[in-house]
Amino acid sequence: PKQEEPKQEEPKQEEPKQEEPKQEEPKQEEPKQEEPKQDGDMKPEENVAPQTEGEEQKEDEVTPKEKPQRAPISISGKQIKQLLIGTEMMKAKKGRKLFPRVFYITSDLVRIIWNSKTKSVAKAQIPLSQIDDVLPGRQTQSFGLYLGTDDEDLCFSIIYRDGGRQNALDLIASTPEEADVWVKGLLALTGSGVPESTSEVRSRWLRALFDEADVNGDGTLDLKEIIRMMKRLNVGISQKIIKKKFKDADSDGNAILDFDEFCGLFRELSDYPEIRKLFNLHATAENGSYMTVDDFLDFVLHEQSMEGATVEYCQSIIEKYEPSEYGKNNLLLSLDGFGQYMSSDDTDIFKRSHHQVYQDMTQPLAHYFIASSHNTYLLEDQLSGPSSIDAYIRALKRGCRCVELDCWDGDDNEPIIYHGHTLTSKILFKDVIAAIKEYAFVATPYPLILSIENHCSVAQQHVMADYMSDILGNLLYKEPRNESLGDLPSPEELKYKILVKAKKLPKELEEKDDDDGEVSDEDEGADIDELEVQKVKQESAAPTDGTEP
Repeated sequence: PKQEEPKQEEPKQEEPKQEEPKQEEPKQEEPKQEEPKQDGDMKPEENVAPQTEGEEQKEDEVTPKEKPQRAPISISGKQIKQLLIGTEMMKAKKGRKLFPRVFYITSDLVRIIWNSKTKSVAKAQIPLSQIDDVLPGRQTQSFGLYLGTDDEDLCFSIIYRDGGRQNALDLIASTPEEADVWVKGLLALTGSGVPESTSEVRSRWLRALFDEADVNGDGTLDLKEIIRMMKRLNVGISQKIIKKKFKDADSDGNAILDFDEFCGLFRELSDYPEIRKLFNLHATAENGSYMTVDDFLDFVLHEQSMEGATVEYCQSIIEKYEPSEYGKNNLLLSLDGFGQYMSSDDTDIFKRSHHQVYQDMTQPLAHYFIASSHNTYLLEDQLSGPSSIDAYIRALKRGCRCVELDCWDGDDNEPIIYHGHTLTSKILFKDVIAAIKEYAFVATPYPLILSIENHCSVAQQHVMADYMSDILGNLLYKEPRNESLGDLPSPEELKYKILVKAKKLPKELEEKDDDDGEVSDEDEGADIDELEVQKVKQESAAPTDGTEP
């Protein structure tokens, strides 16, 4: 039949007249619009990422194609807010492996970012201007390899440009509704009828924020509502500045903001005069609207004192941070792009190489400064504040490598930790050891030191030793020290080990359980003024109803 078709010329002349109504269909069925141009029988997977014979395709790479022309897609402010808050989805790697990641759109609506354990923030993001298409379902070749779900409604792929090639980011949402919000939202934000400046989208987002903060529905926001909103959005601006900007935005002086005044407040809060001043000093293109590559190179060399900066580096920064297609295509950096660069990790005063371990970690342990915590168990003051296991967890998460345990005899043969001779609360030694085991190496693999201030009897010291051995297991460093070597082991040798630093009892007392066993000469609690303790006791015992005690 295929050989006979070319001989029949008349049907081909009539087909365009019959197919005219079908030209409108691609506006409703977006993925099918490109298919007739290549092969009517081609599967969607083959259409997205064709591969030439004999050519090896890189991971998640697809063959570039023209961005489809679609009718404008409308999304609500509520949907935009969901993209800003973020969604946990599964990232399909090579179509076979799945990694849970949280994806969200930045507040300036110019890039999608996700959390990654192995990539830097600069690598775990895609500028929206580089997204060419968003495909619902499993339409990419790499996605087609994954057979973990039959629910096409959960799947979608982001087709984006990276250098000279096109890549696909394959994602699996938890619900069809979440997938639909992301597909429509990204299509709306990447040029499908939405102005490049995204002013209309930003307006809808601000309207959603305004309506949510307007609890009583009177169409206005007062200062307290604005401050609560800023805290909820985690905006790093002091209340003092917010109050000043609020007063400036309140054009009629009635101590409340309507929606137009609210939009003006947000413009003021997002404008940084110092950045604008720097930009104006260096921007020469198009009446000072853009920085050229040479302008930016002059800035990083002379303002930032960045040694070794090159034209290629400046071009890469423009490609990375410039939000407009015009700027990217012409290698021009706008004020918005410059502002994003100035608030990014690329301008961090901290050396980027020092985010990783760069020192020699093979020296003896005593050759290093060690991040240490004093009275680790206390959350507040050392006289009457609460003791808490959370205090240890917090210190360990921040990378502390030496924590303190003030140990005392407790009831029922249970050693306790608290600030002796004070009114601080008490916590069980075994609970602290259990928490330490769980959080000891979340921040770093290098050894953790337990600095024990020991006031326990010999009997309860045996209990402490049993708890440490049973709970910490192989993490506990028990190797006898070879005194002939002189030096302590190195941090590199002691990775993932917990060391106990404490004074030992004389040998003749080790087996006497009736001895008090105290070996610490660091009893700070004993030095606290007894009168001060009595004063706190009296205050805590005083009635709270205003009557005389």
